Amino acid sequence: MLEYNAFKTDEIINLAEDLENLIYFVDGSSMVLIHGPRCSGKSVLIRELVRRRNVVYVPQVGKELDLDSALKIKRTLLTNSLKKVPKNKVVVLDNVEKLPLNTYKKLQFYFDQGIIKSLVITTRDKSNLKLPMSFQDRIGKKVIGLYPLAKNDIIRLVSDRIEEDLDLEKIYEDSKDNYDFFIKVNEELEK
Repeated sequence: MLEYNAFKTDEIINLAEDLENLIYFVDGSSMVLIHGPRCSGKSVLIRELVRRRNVVYVPQVGKELDLDSALKIKRTLLTNSLKKVPKNKVVVLDNVEKLPLNTYKKLQFYFDQGIIKSLVITTRDKSNLKLPMSFQDRIGKKVIGLYPLAKNDIIRLVSDRIEEDLDLEKIYEDSKDNYDFFIKVNEELEK
């Protein structure tokens, strides 16, 4: 399996500035949006954030999200109180495709109440999110846009990590995109 080392990756993809911005935004109690296609570095940024900060990580967020469970918020039938809920959580919603309006409202409520200190949302396509205006206003310019690696960079990235002598140029040419390239290299390595 192809190992993906964040530190080695920074040299090639140059995510150091993006990581610095992400940590600055998170430490500043912000809502942040990270968007970019597969294999553009979103996961590398999130792994580094998780390594450096105490984060509630929610992977592969689809249309349904049980936010109370993810944040370990317990409510009883008698009290709908949030008094004993831990505050100042950094929440990462990874690979968000689309969320219902009530989920955005709950996220905003928890953010306003200080339960969520910072919220980071990652997605491939930000236009699919259909963020409410109140969310867009809170995110403002705290958007990190990532782009696919160039052919030479991704080939160098992979060649730095494998010991086998593979024709990476040929594998790349036979691939649809960078993600497909990683899959094909892994298939070759497993032979």
